[in-house]
This record gives sequence, C-alpha cells and structure tokens, in this order.
Amino acid sequence: MGGQDQTFDILHDLLVIHREEKLFTPRQLCNVCWAIAKHYDRDPDLILPSSQSSSTLTSTSSSGKKKEEVWDWASLLNEENIINDDDKKDDVDVSSQLRLAQTIDEIARQLTVILFQEDEKEIEADHVDIKLGEICMACWAYGKLKPRETPPGWPEPPQMARVTTAMTTSTTTDNSPTTSANNNDININTNNNGDRKAVTVTDMLFDAIGYALCQSNDDKYDEDCTWSELANVGWAFASHGRCRSRESELLLKSLAEEASNRLKDDGTIANNNNKNNQNFLVRDISQLLWTLGTLQADNFRLGDGLVVLVESLSANLRLGTKTGSRFVQGRPLRSWSCADLVQTAVALAHARIDEKLLLTAVYEEGNYRLMEERTSRNGRLSGDDRRTFHPWEASVLLWAQARLYLTEQEGVEFDEFTEDAPLFFLKALREKRGSFTECRIGPQEQANIVWSLVTLEKYHSTEAIILIDLIFAEAARSCKKNRSIQLEHAHQLWQAYFMLEEDCPEAVKRIPKWFVTYLKGKWSIEKARDKKSSARHRSLSSTLQLMGVDHINEHDEDIDVAIILQPNAQWVHETDMDDEITDSVIDGEEDHVSVAVEFDGPNHFTRVRINDDEPPAAGAFPPSRPDPPRALGHTVLKYRLLKKQGWTVVRVPYYEFDKIPFWASMERQRYLQRKLKTHANINFSEVDVSEYKELTPDFKSRFD
Repeated sequence: MGGQDQTFDILHDLLVIHREEKLFTPRQLCNVCWAIAKHYDRDPDLILPSSQSSSTLTSTSSSGKKKEEVWDWASLLNEENIINDDDKKDDVDVSSQLRLAQTIDEIARQLTVILFQEDEKEIEADHVDIKLGEICMACWAYGKLKPRETPPGWPEPPQMARVTTAMTTSTTTDNSPTTSANNNDININTNNNGDRKAVTVTDMLFDAIGYALCQSNDDKYDEDCTWSELANVGWAFASHGRCRSRESELLLKSLAEEASNRLKDDGTIANNNNKNNQNFLVRDISQLLWTLGTLQADNFRLGDGLVVLVESLSANLRLGTKTGSRFVQGRPLRSWSCADLVQTAVALAHARIDEKLLLTAVYEEGNYRLMEERTSRNGRLSGDDRRTFHPWEASVLLWAQARLYLTEQEGVEFDEFTEDAPLFFLKALREKRGSFTECRIGPQEQANIVWSLVTLEKYHSTEAIILIDLIFAEAARSCKKNRSIQLEHAHQLWQAYFMLEEDCPEAVKRIPKWFVTYLKGKWSIEKARDKKSSARHRSLSSTLQLMGVDHINEHDEDIDVAIILQPNAQWVHETDMDDEITDSVIDGEEDHVSVAVEFDGPNHFTRVRINDDEPPAAGAFPPSRPDPPRALGHTVLKYRLLKKQGWTVVRVPYYEFDKIPFWASMERQRYLQRKLKTHANINFSEVDVSEYKELTPDFKSRFD
C-alpha cells in the first residue's frame, strides 16, 4: 500500500497543489480518474470518504429557496466556489483518504471546465479536444467512485434503528408496542445541515457530460457512441443518481431514443446481428433498461422513453411470433445471462411496466434456470455468461414479481417461479451449511423474500414455511448481534408477520417475543409519521364534506379517509366520529363499522401504455376498452392488512375519479354516493339527482 499512497500523493501534488499550472491534458485527466476507479473497484482496502464530505455547491433564489435545475455556470465553475477552504497548499495534515478525494474532485472540476469551454469556443491555443471515448471513460469512473447514497425514489437514505440489551432480554409476552416519545433509537443518516439537494462537483461534471454529448454542433458526437458506451454512460448516471437537471434529463432521454431507434433499424438481437452500428451484447440493452427504470423513480419524465425502449425490445425479440427456432424451443431468452434477466425485471418493476410478453419470457427462462440448478450443475458457467442464478438474484426476481403483482392469473410461469424459488433458496442454504452470509442472502434479500411470498400469498408449501422460519430466525439473531436493523427491513418483516400470524402460524411460531414486539414498535412509529394529502385526496375529502359525511383525513393507520359508522348504520353519512368512540373502535372495543377510503393514484397501479389513449385512425374500428391497470403488490398487501384489522376498504382509483371534471361537484357526489353508499338519494334544488350511470365504454368522460 505504500507505493499506492505515494502515487496518490504525487497526483494530489500535481493536480491540487499545482492546479493553476494545468499540468494534465484532457486525455490524461480521463485516464487518471479511470485508473483510480479501476483500482477502487478491485481493491476493497481503498476506502474513500463519504460523498457528503466532498465539495458541494448550493444555488438559491432571492427568496432563499434552492433551485437545483438552473445554474450560473460561470460563477459555479469559479475555483473559489468549488474548492473548499480546507484545500489550501499549506494543509499538510490532511489524511491520505481526503487527499485522494480532493484529487478526484479537482479532476472533475477541470473536466467540467473543459467540456463547457469546448462548446463556448473559449479555447486556449494549446487546448486539446476531449474525445468521445475519453468522456465515456470519465463518466464510468465517477459513476463508480461517487455512487448515490439515497436509493431510487426514496426521500432520504436508509434509516437504522438501534436495539438495546433491555429489548432483547425482555420477558414481555404480549405484542404491545414499546415506543419512545422522542424516538431516540432511530438514527437517520442525513446530512448534518439537513440539505439533501446540495450539488457536488461530481454533479456538475455529469451535467457537463450530458451537455457535451447532446450538442449538435458539427454533429461532433453523433452516432459515434458504441452500444457499450451508451450502456456505460447510462449506468454511470444511474449509479451516481443524476437525472433531474436539464442536462442529465436530456441526455437520458436521448439514450432511450437512440437505443430504441437502433433496435428498430437493426432487425433482431436474437442472434446479435447489428449491421448499421457496432455489435452489441444483450447486457447493453438490459443495462440501459436498468438505468432508465432506476432513474424514472426520481424523474417521472424518463418513464415514457423507457416504455418505448421496452416495446422496441419486445418487437425486436419477436416475442409472440410463431417463427424461428427459439419459439419452437420455448425459450426466446435462452442466450441471456442471469444478470440480463434480473436487470430487465427490475427495470420493469421500478417503472410499473406491465409488458406481458417480455415478463413472461423472463420468468419462463427463470424457471428453466431454477430447474436446471436443482437437477444438474453442469450448466454452471462463470462471468457474465453463467446460466445459474445467485440466490440474491433470484430474490430480486421474486421481489419484482411481487411488486408487479404477477400471480397465477397473469400466467402459469409466475406461479411456477414462486413454487420453485423456495426450493432453490433452501438448496443454496444446505450447500453452505445454513449460512445466509455465504449464500449472499443478506438482510435486504431476506426481507424481500418473506415480503414477496406474503404479498403473492405463496407461503403454504412446506418449503416456503421452512424458508420463512429460517429467515425470521436469522433476522432476529442478526438484529440481536448487531444491535440494529434497517427500518425498511423491519417494516417488511412486520407486515409479513402480521399476515402470517393467523394465516400460517407454523411459519412464525419460533420468532422471539422480543423481536415481534420490536418490529411492531417500529411499524407503529412509521404509521404515526406526518403525512401530506395529495390534491386528489383533498378533492375527495371536500366532496365528502359537501355531502355531510364526517371523516378523518390521514388516519394513523395510514388510511387516506377513515369513516366510523354508527352501529347498524345503513348509509355512510350516519357516522359516529366522537374522539373517544373513534379511539375505542380502533382498539376493537366498540361495535362500529370502520370504513377505510383509499384513493389510489397512478403509482398504485401498473403504468398505462402510451398508445392506450390515442384515438383510432380514420375509418378504423374503435379499439376495445382496455383493461384497467393492475394494482401493484404493495397496494394489494396494504388492503389485506387493513381488512385483517377490521376495516372495510373502499378503493377510489384515479382512472375513475379523474374522468369527472373538477368543476362537476354534483357528478363527483353521485360517484361517491354509489361507491360508498353514502345516502339513499341526493337532492339538488329539491330534485332527486342521485341517478348514476356508468360511462359508455368508448367515452373518455361524460362530455365526449
């Protein structure tokens, strides 16, 4: 390690201490950051400081609010704005790790300046152009060196909850939650200043890369990117999590469009024939799918491009076409690696895309791989071409299936996968002498497996019961040993336990009482968090108020609208919302009916296809009314949890409610009257206007 440290110190001296001299060419800068990233990728002992300690930038408006999307590039690229005061020449006591981080940040700063200067013609006499391949190298390097800390779609990084010795040694036998008023046992990993939107030098570099690659001046980079470069650039943006700025969004949309066009132009990728562009591997496409599927959770504007890419891929593979040897064999994705299958499924799950032909092919191939693993190990290969799943990969496929709620009704392939997966996991554990660590089934995988089996209601087989029992035992042991558990994992485990406690008690009979109590306490805190009603929810609540229906918004049980009815009430407007009665009903002490009205927005369902709302061509027959989108797994599980607690759940899906114009308040009242049975009739100007008619199938609204 001594030689390595000396090399990094020399680089720090040349790049940071002597930054004014600009000793490195663009190519050398790209080579240096690429080499550091390669070393970091292969040497786990090379540890960089958290990205929170890197140089950051902030942009504020006159009102004091941050505005991440608009930047004054000239001022932001000013050296004094980017390099911290600690980065001075006389700072000789800085650790080797921090010196390396400063070196990486300085390379990013210099590359950012170069990329913007090239377009603005502010080029010095001795300037050397930066080439496309070098840009892609640098992009990959910073995707590796500066990964995101917050998972896609999450408002904050994962949270850890501490476990005290008193909790694990408690002799409590009931399941009452033990919570703390000040919630001291939760450690939220956020920046000390509370600013989760701070822009780093690396963010600036990614925006500069997006800006440079999307420029059309002289078509400098047009059609020059290989498939591998397209995939690696996309991966880097996803790894770092940069997608909301104008530059990054434009680049990612361009990647999706370019890949879709190439798939349409190149015939089929089944045999990897690509005549117009460079040859590519399936992993290039699956990596682009994963990129867009991951980032659309942070920027919904990327979703449409992903849908087009998925449709282009399905058409390219000729799925459903009864020609070709691969269809006869019944395995159109036989040449795909396990990583390709997993990345594709994850992309579709994150983006809520119900591309049935592609999903069927993925899980059909997954079933073959699981079956081959159980019967023979001759097919095991190494590297990217292996044909045997790692256990963690199978757990991701199971999670994707549960997320999209792909049950037997959607295809026999999905039912078979949920039956085979527990057998696969148990075999892997037997081979590793029961060690979850050696099987690489970590806490995340354990929580996903149990949550998925419960969501899909596939926990009654002997293998599933044994697996769930082992996972809960391992989770409790690990929680007790490490004195902590990630809160998101605790929530998944509690939801699973709550359903299994009555539906399949043999699967959870060995769980320690202290662990059950602890999980319930964490879930109680989660439900009590502050909630913000959506615009649709507020509109629904306003309509109920106009109808005289008393209700509670954002109930503690994570219910949008809670209504407590009087005993023997015939209509929902006959409520009994006294605070004491409401509390007693929640505790199960009163003979009242509890109604949970859940407004389900688009994120609770699979994505509606882009072409579903397009009118038919002139002279063509109108298309049949498309099936409503399918509720996602987490939504289905939530309803089951509420019903188990005694709530009568009434769903108000957005695709019904949104068809009623916002100004048609009487129409909305009629809709809720029938949906909730609020009143026997509705009168307006002493006239009964309660008649409610379903929309004509080919109408989009009542005013077509």
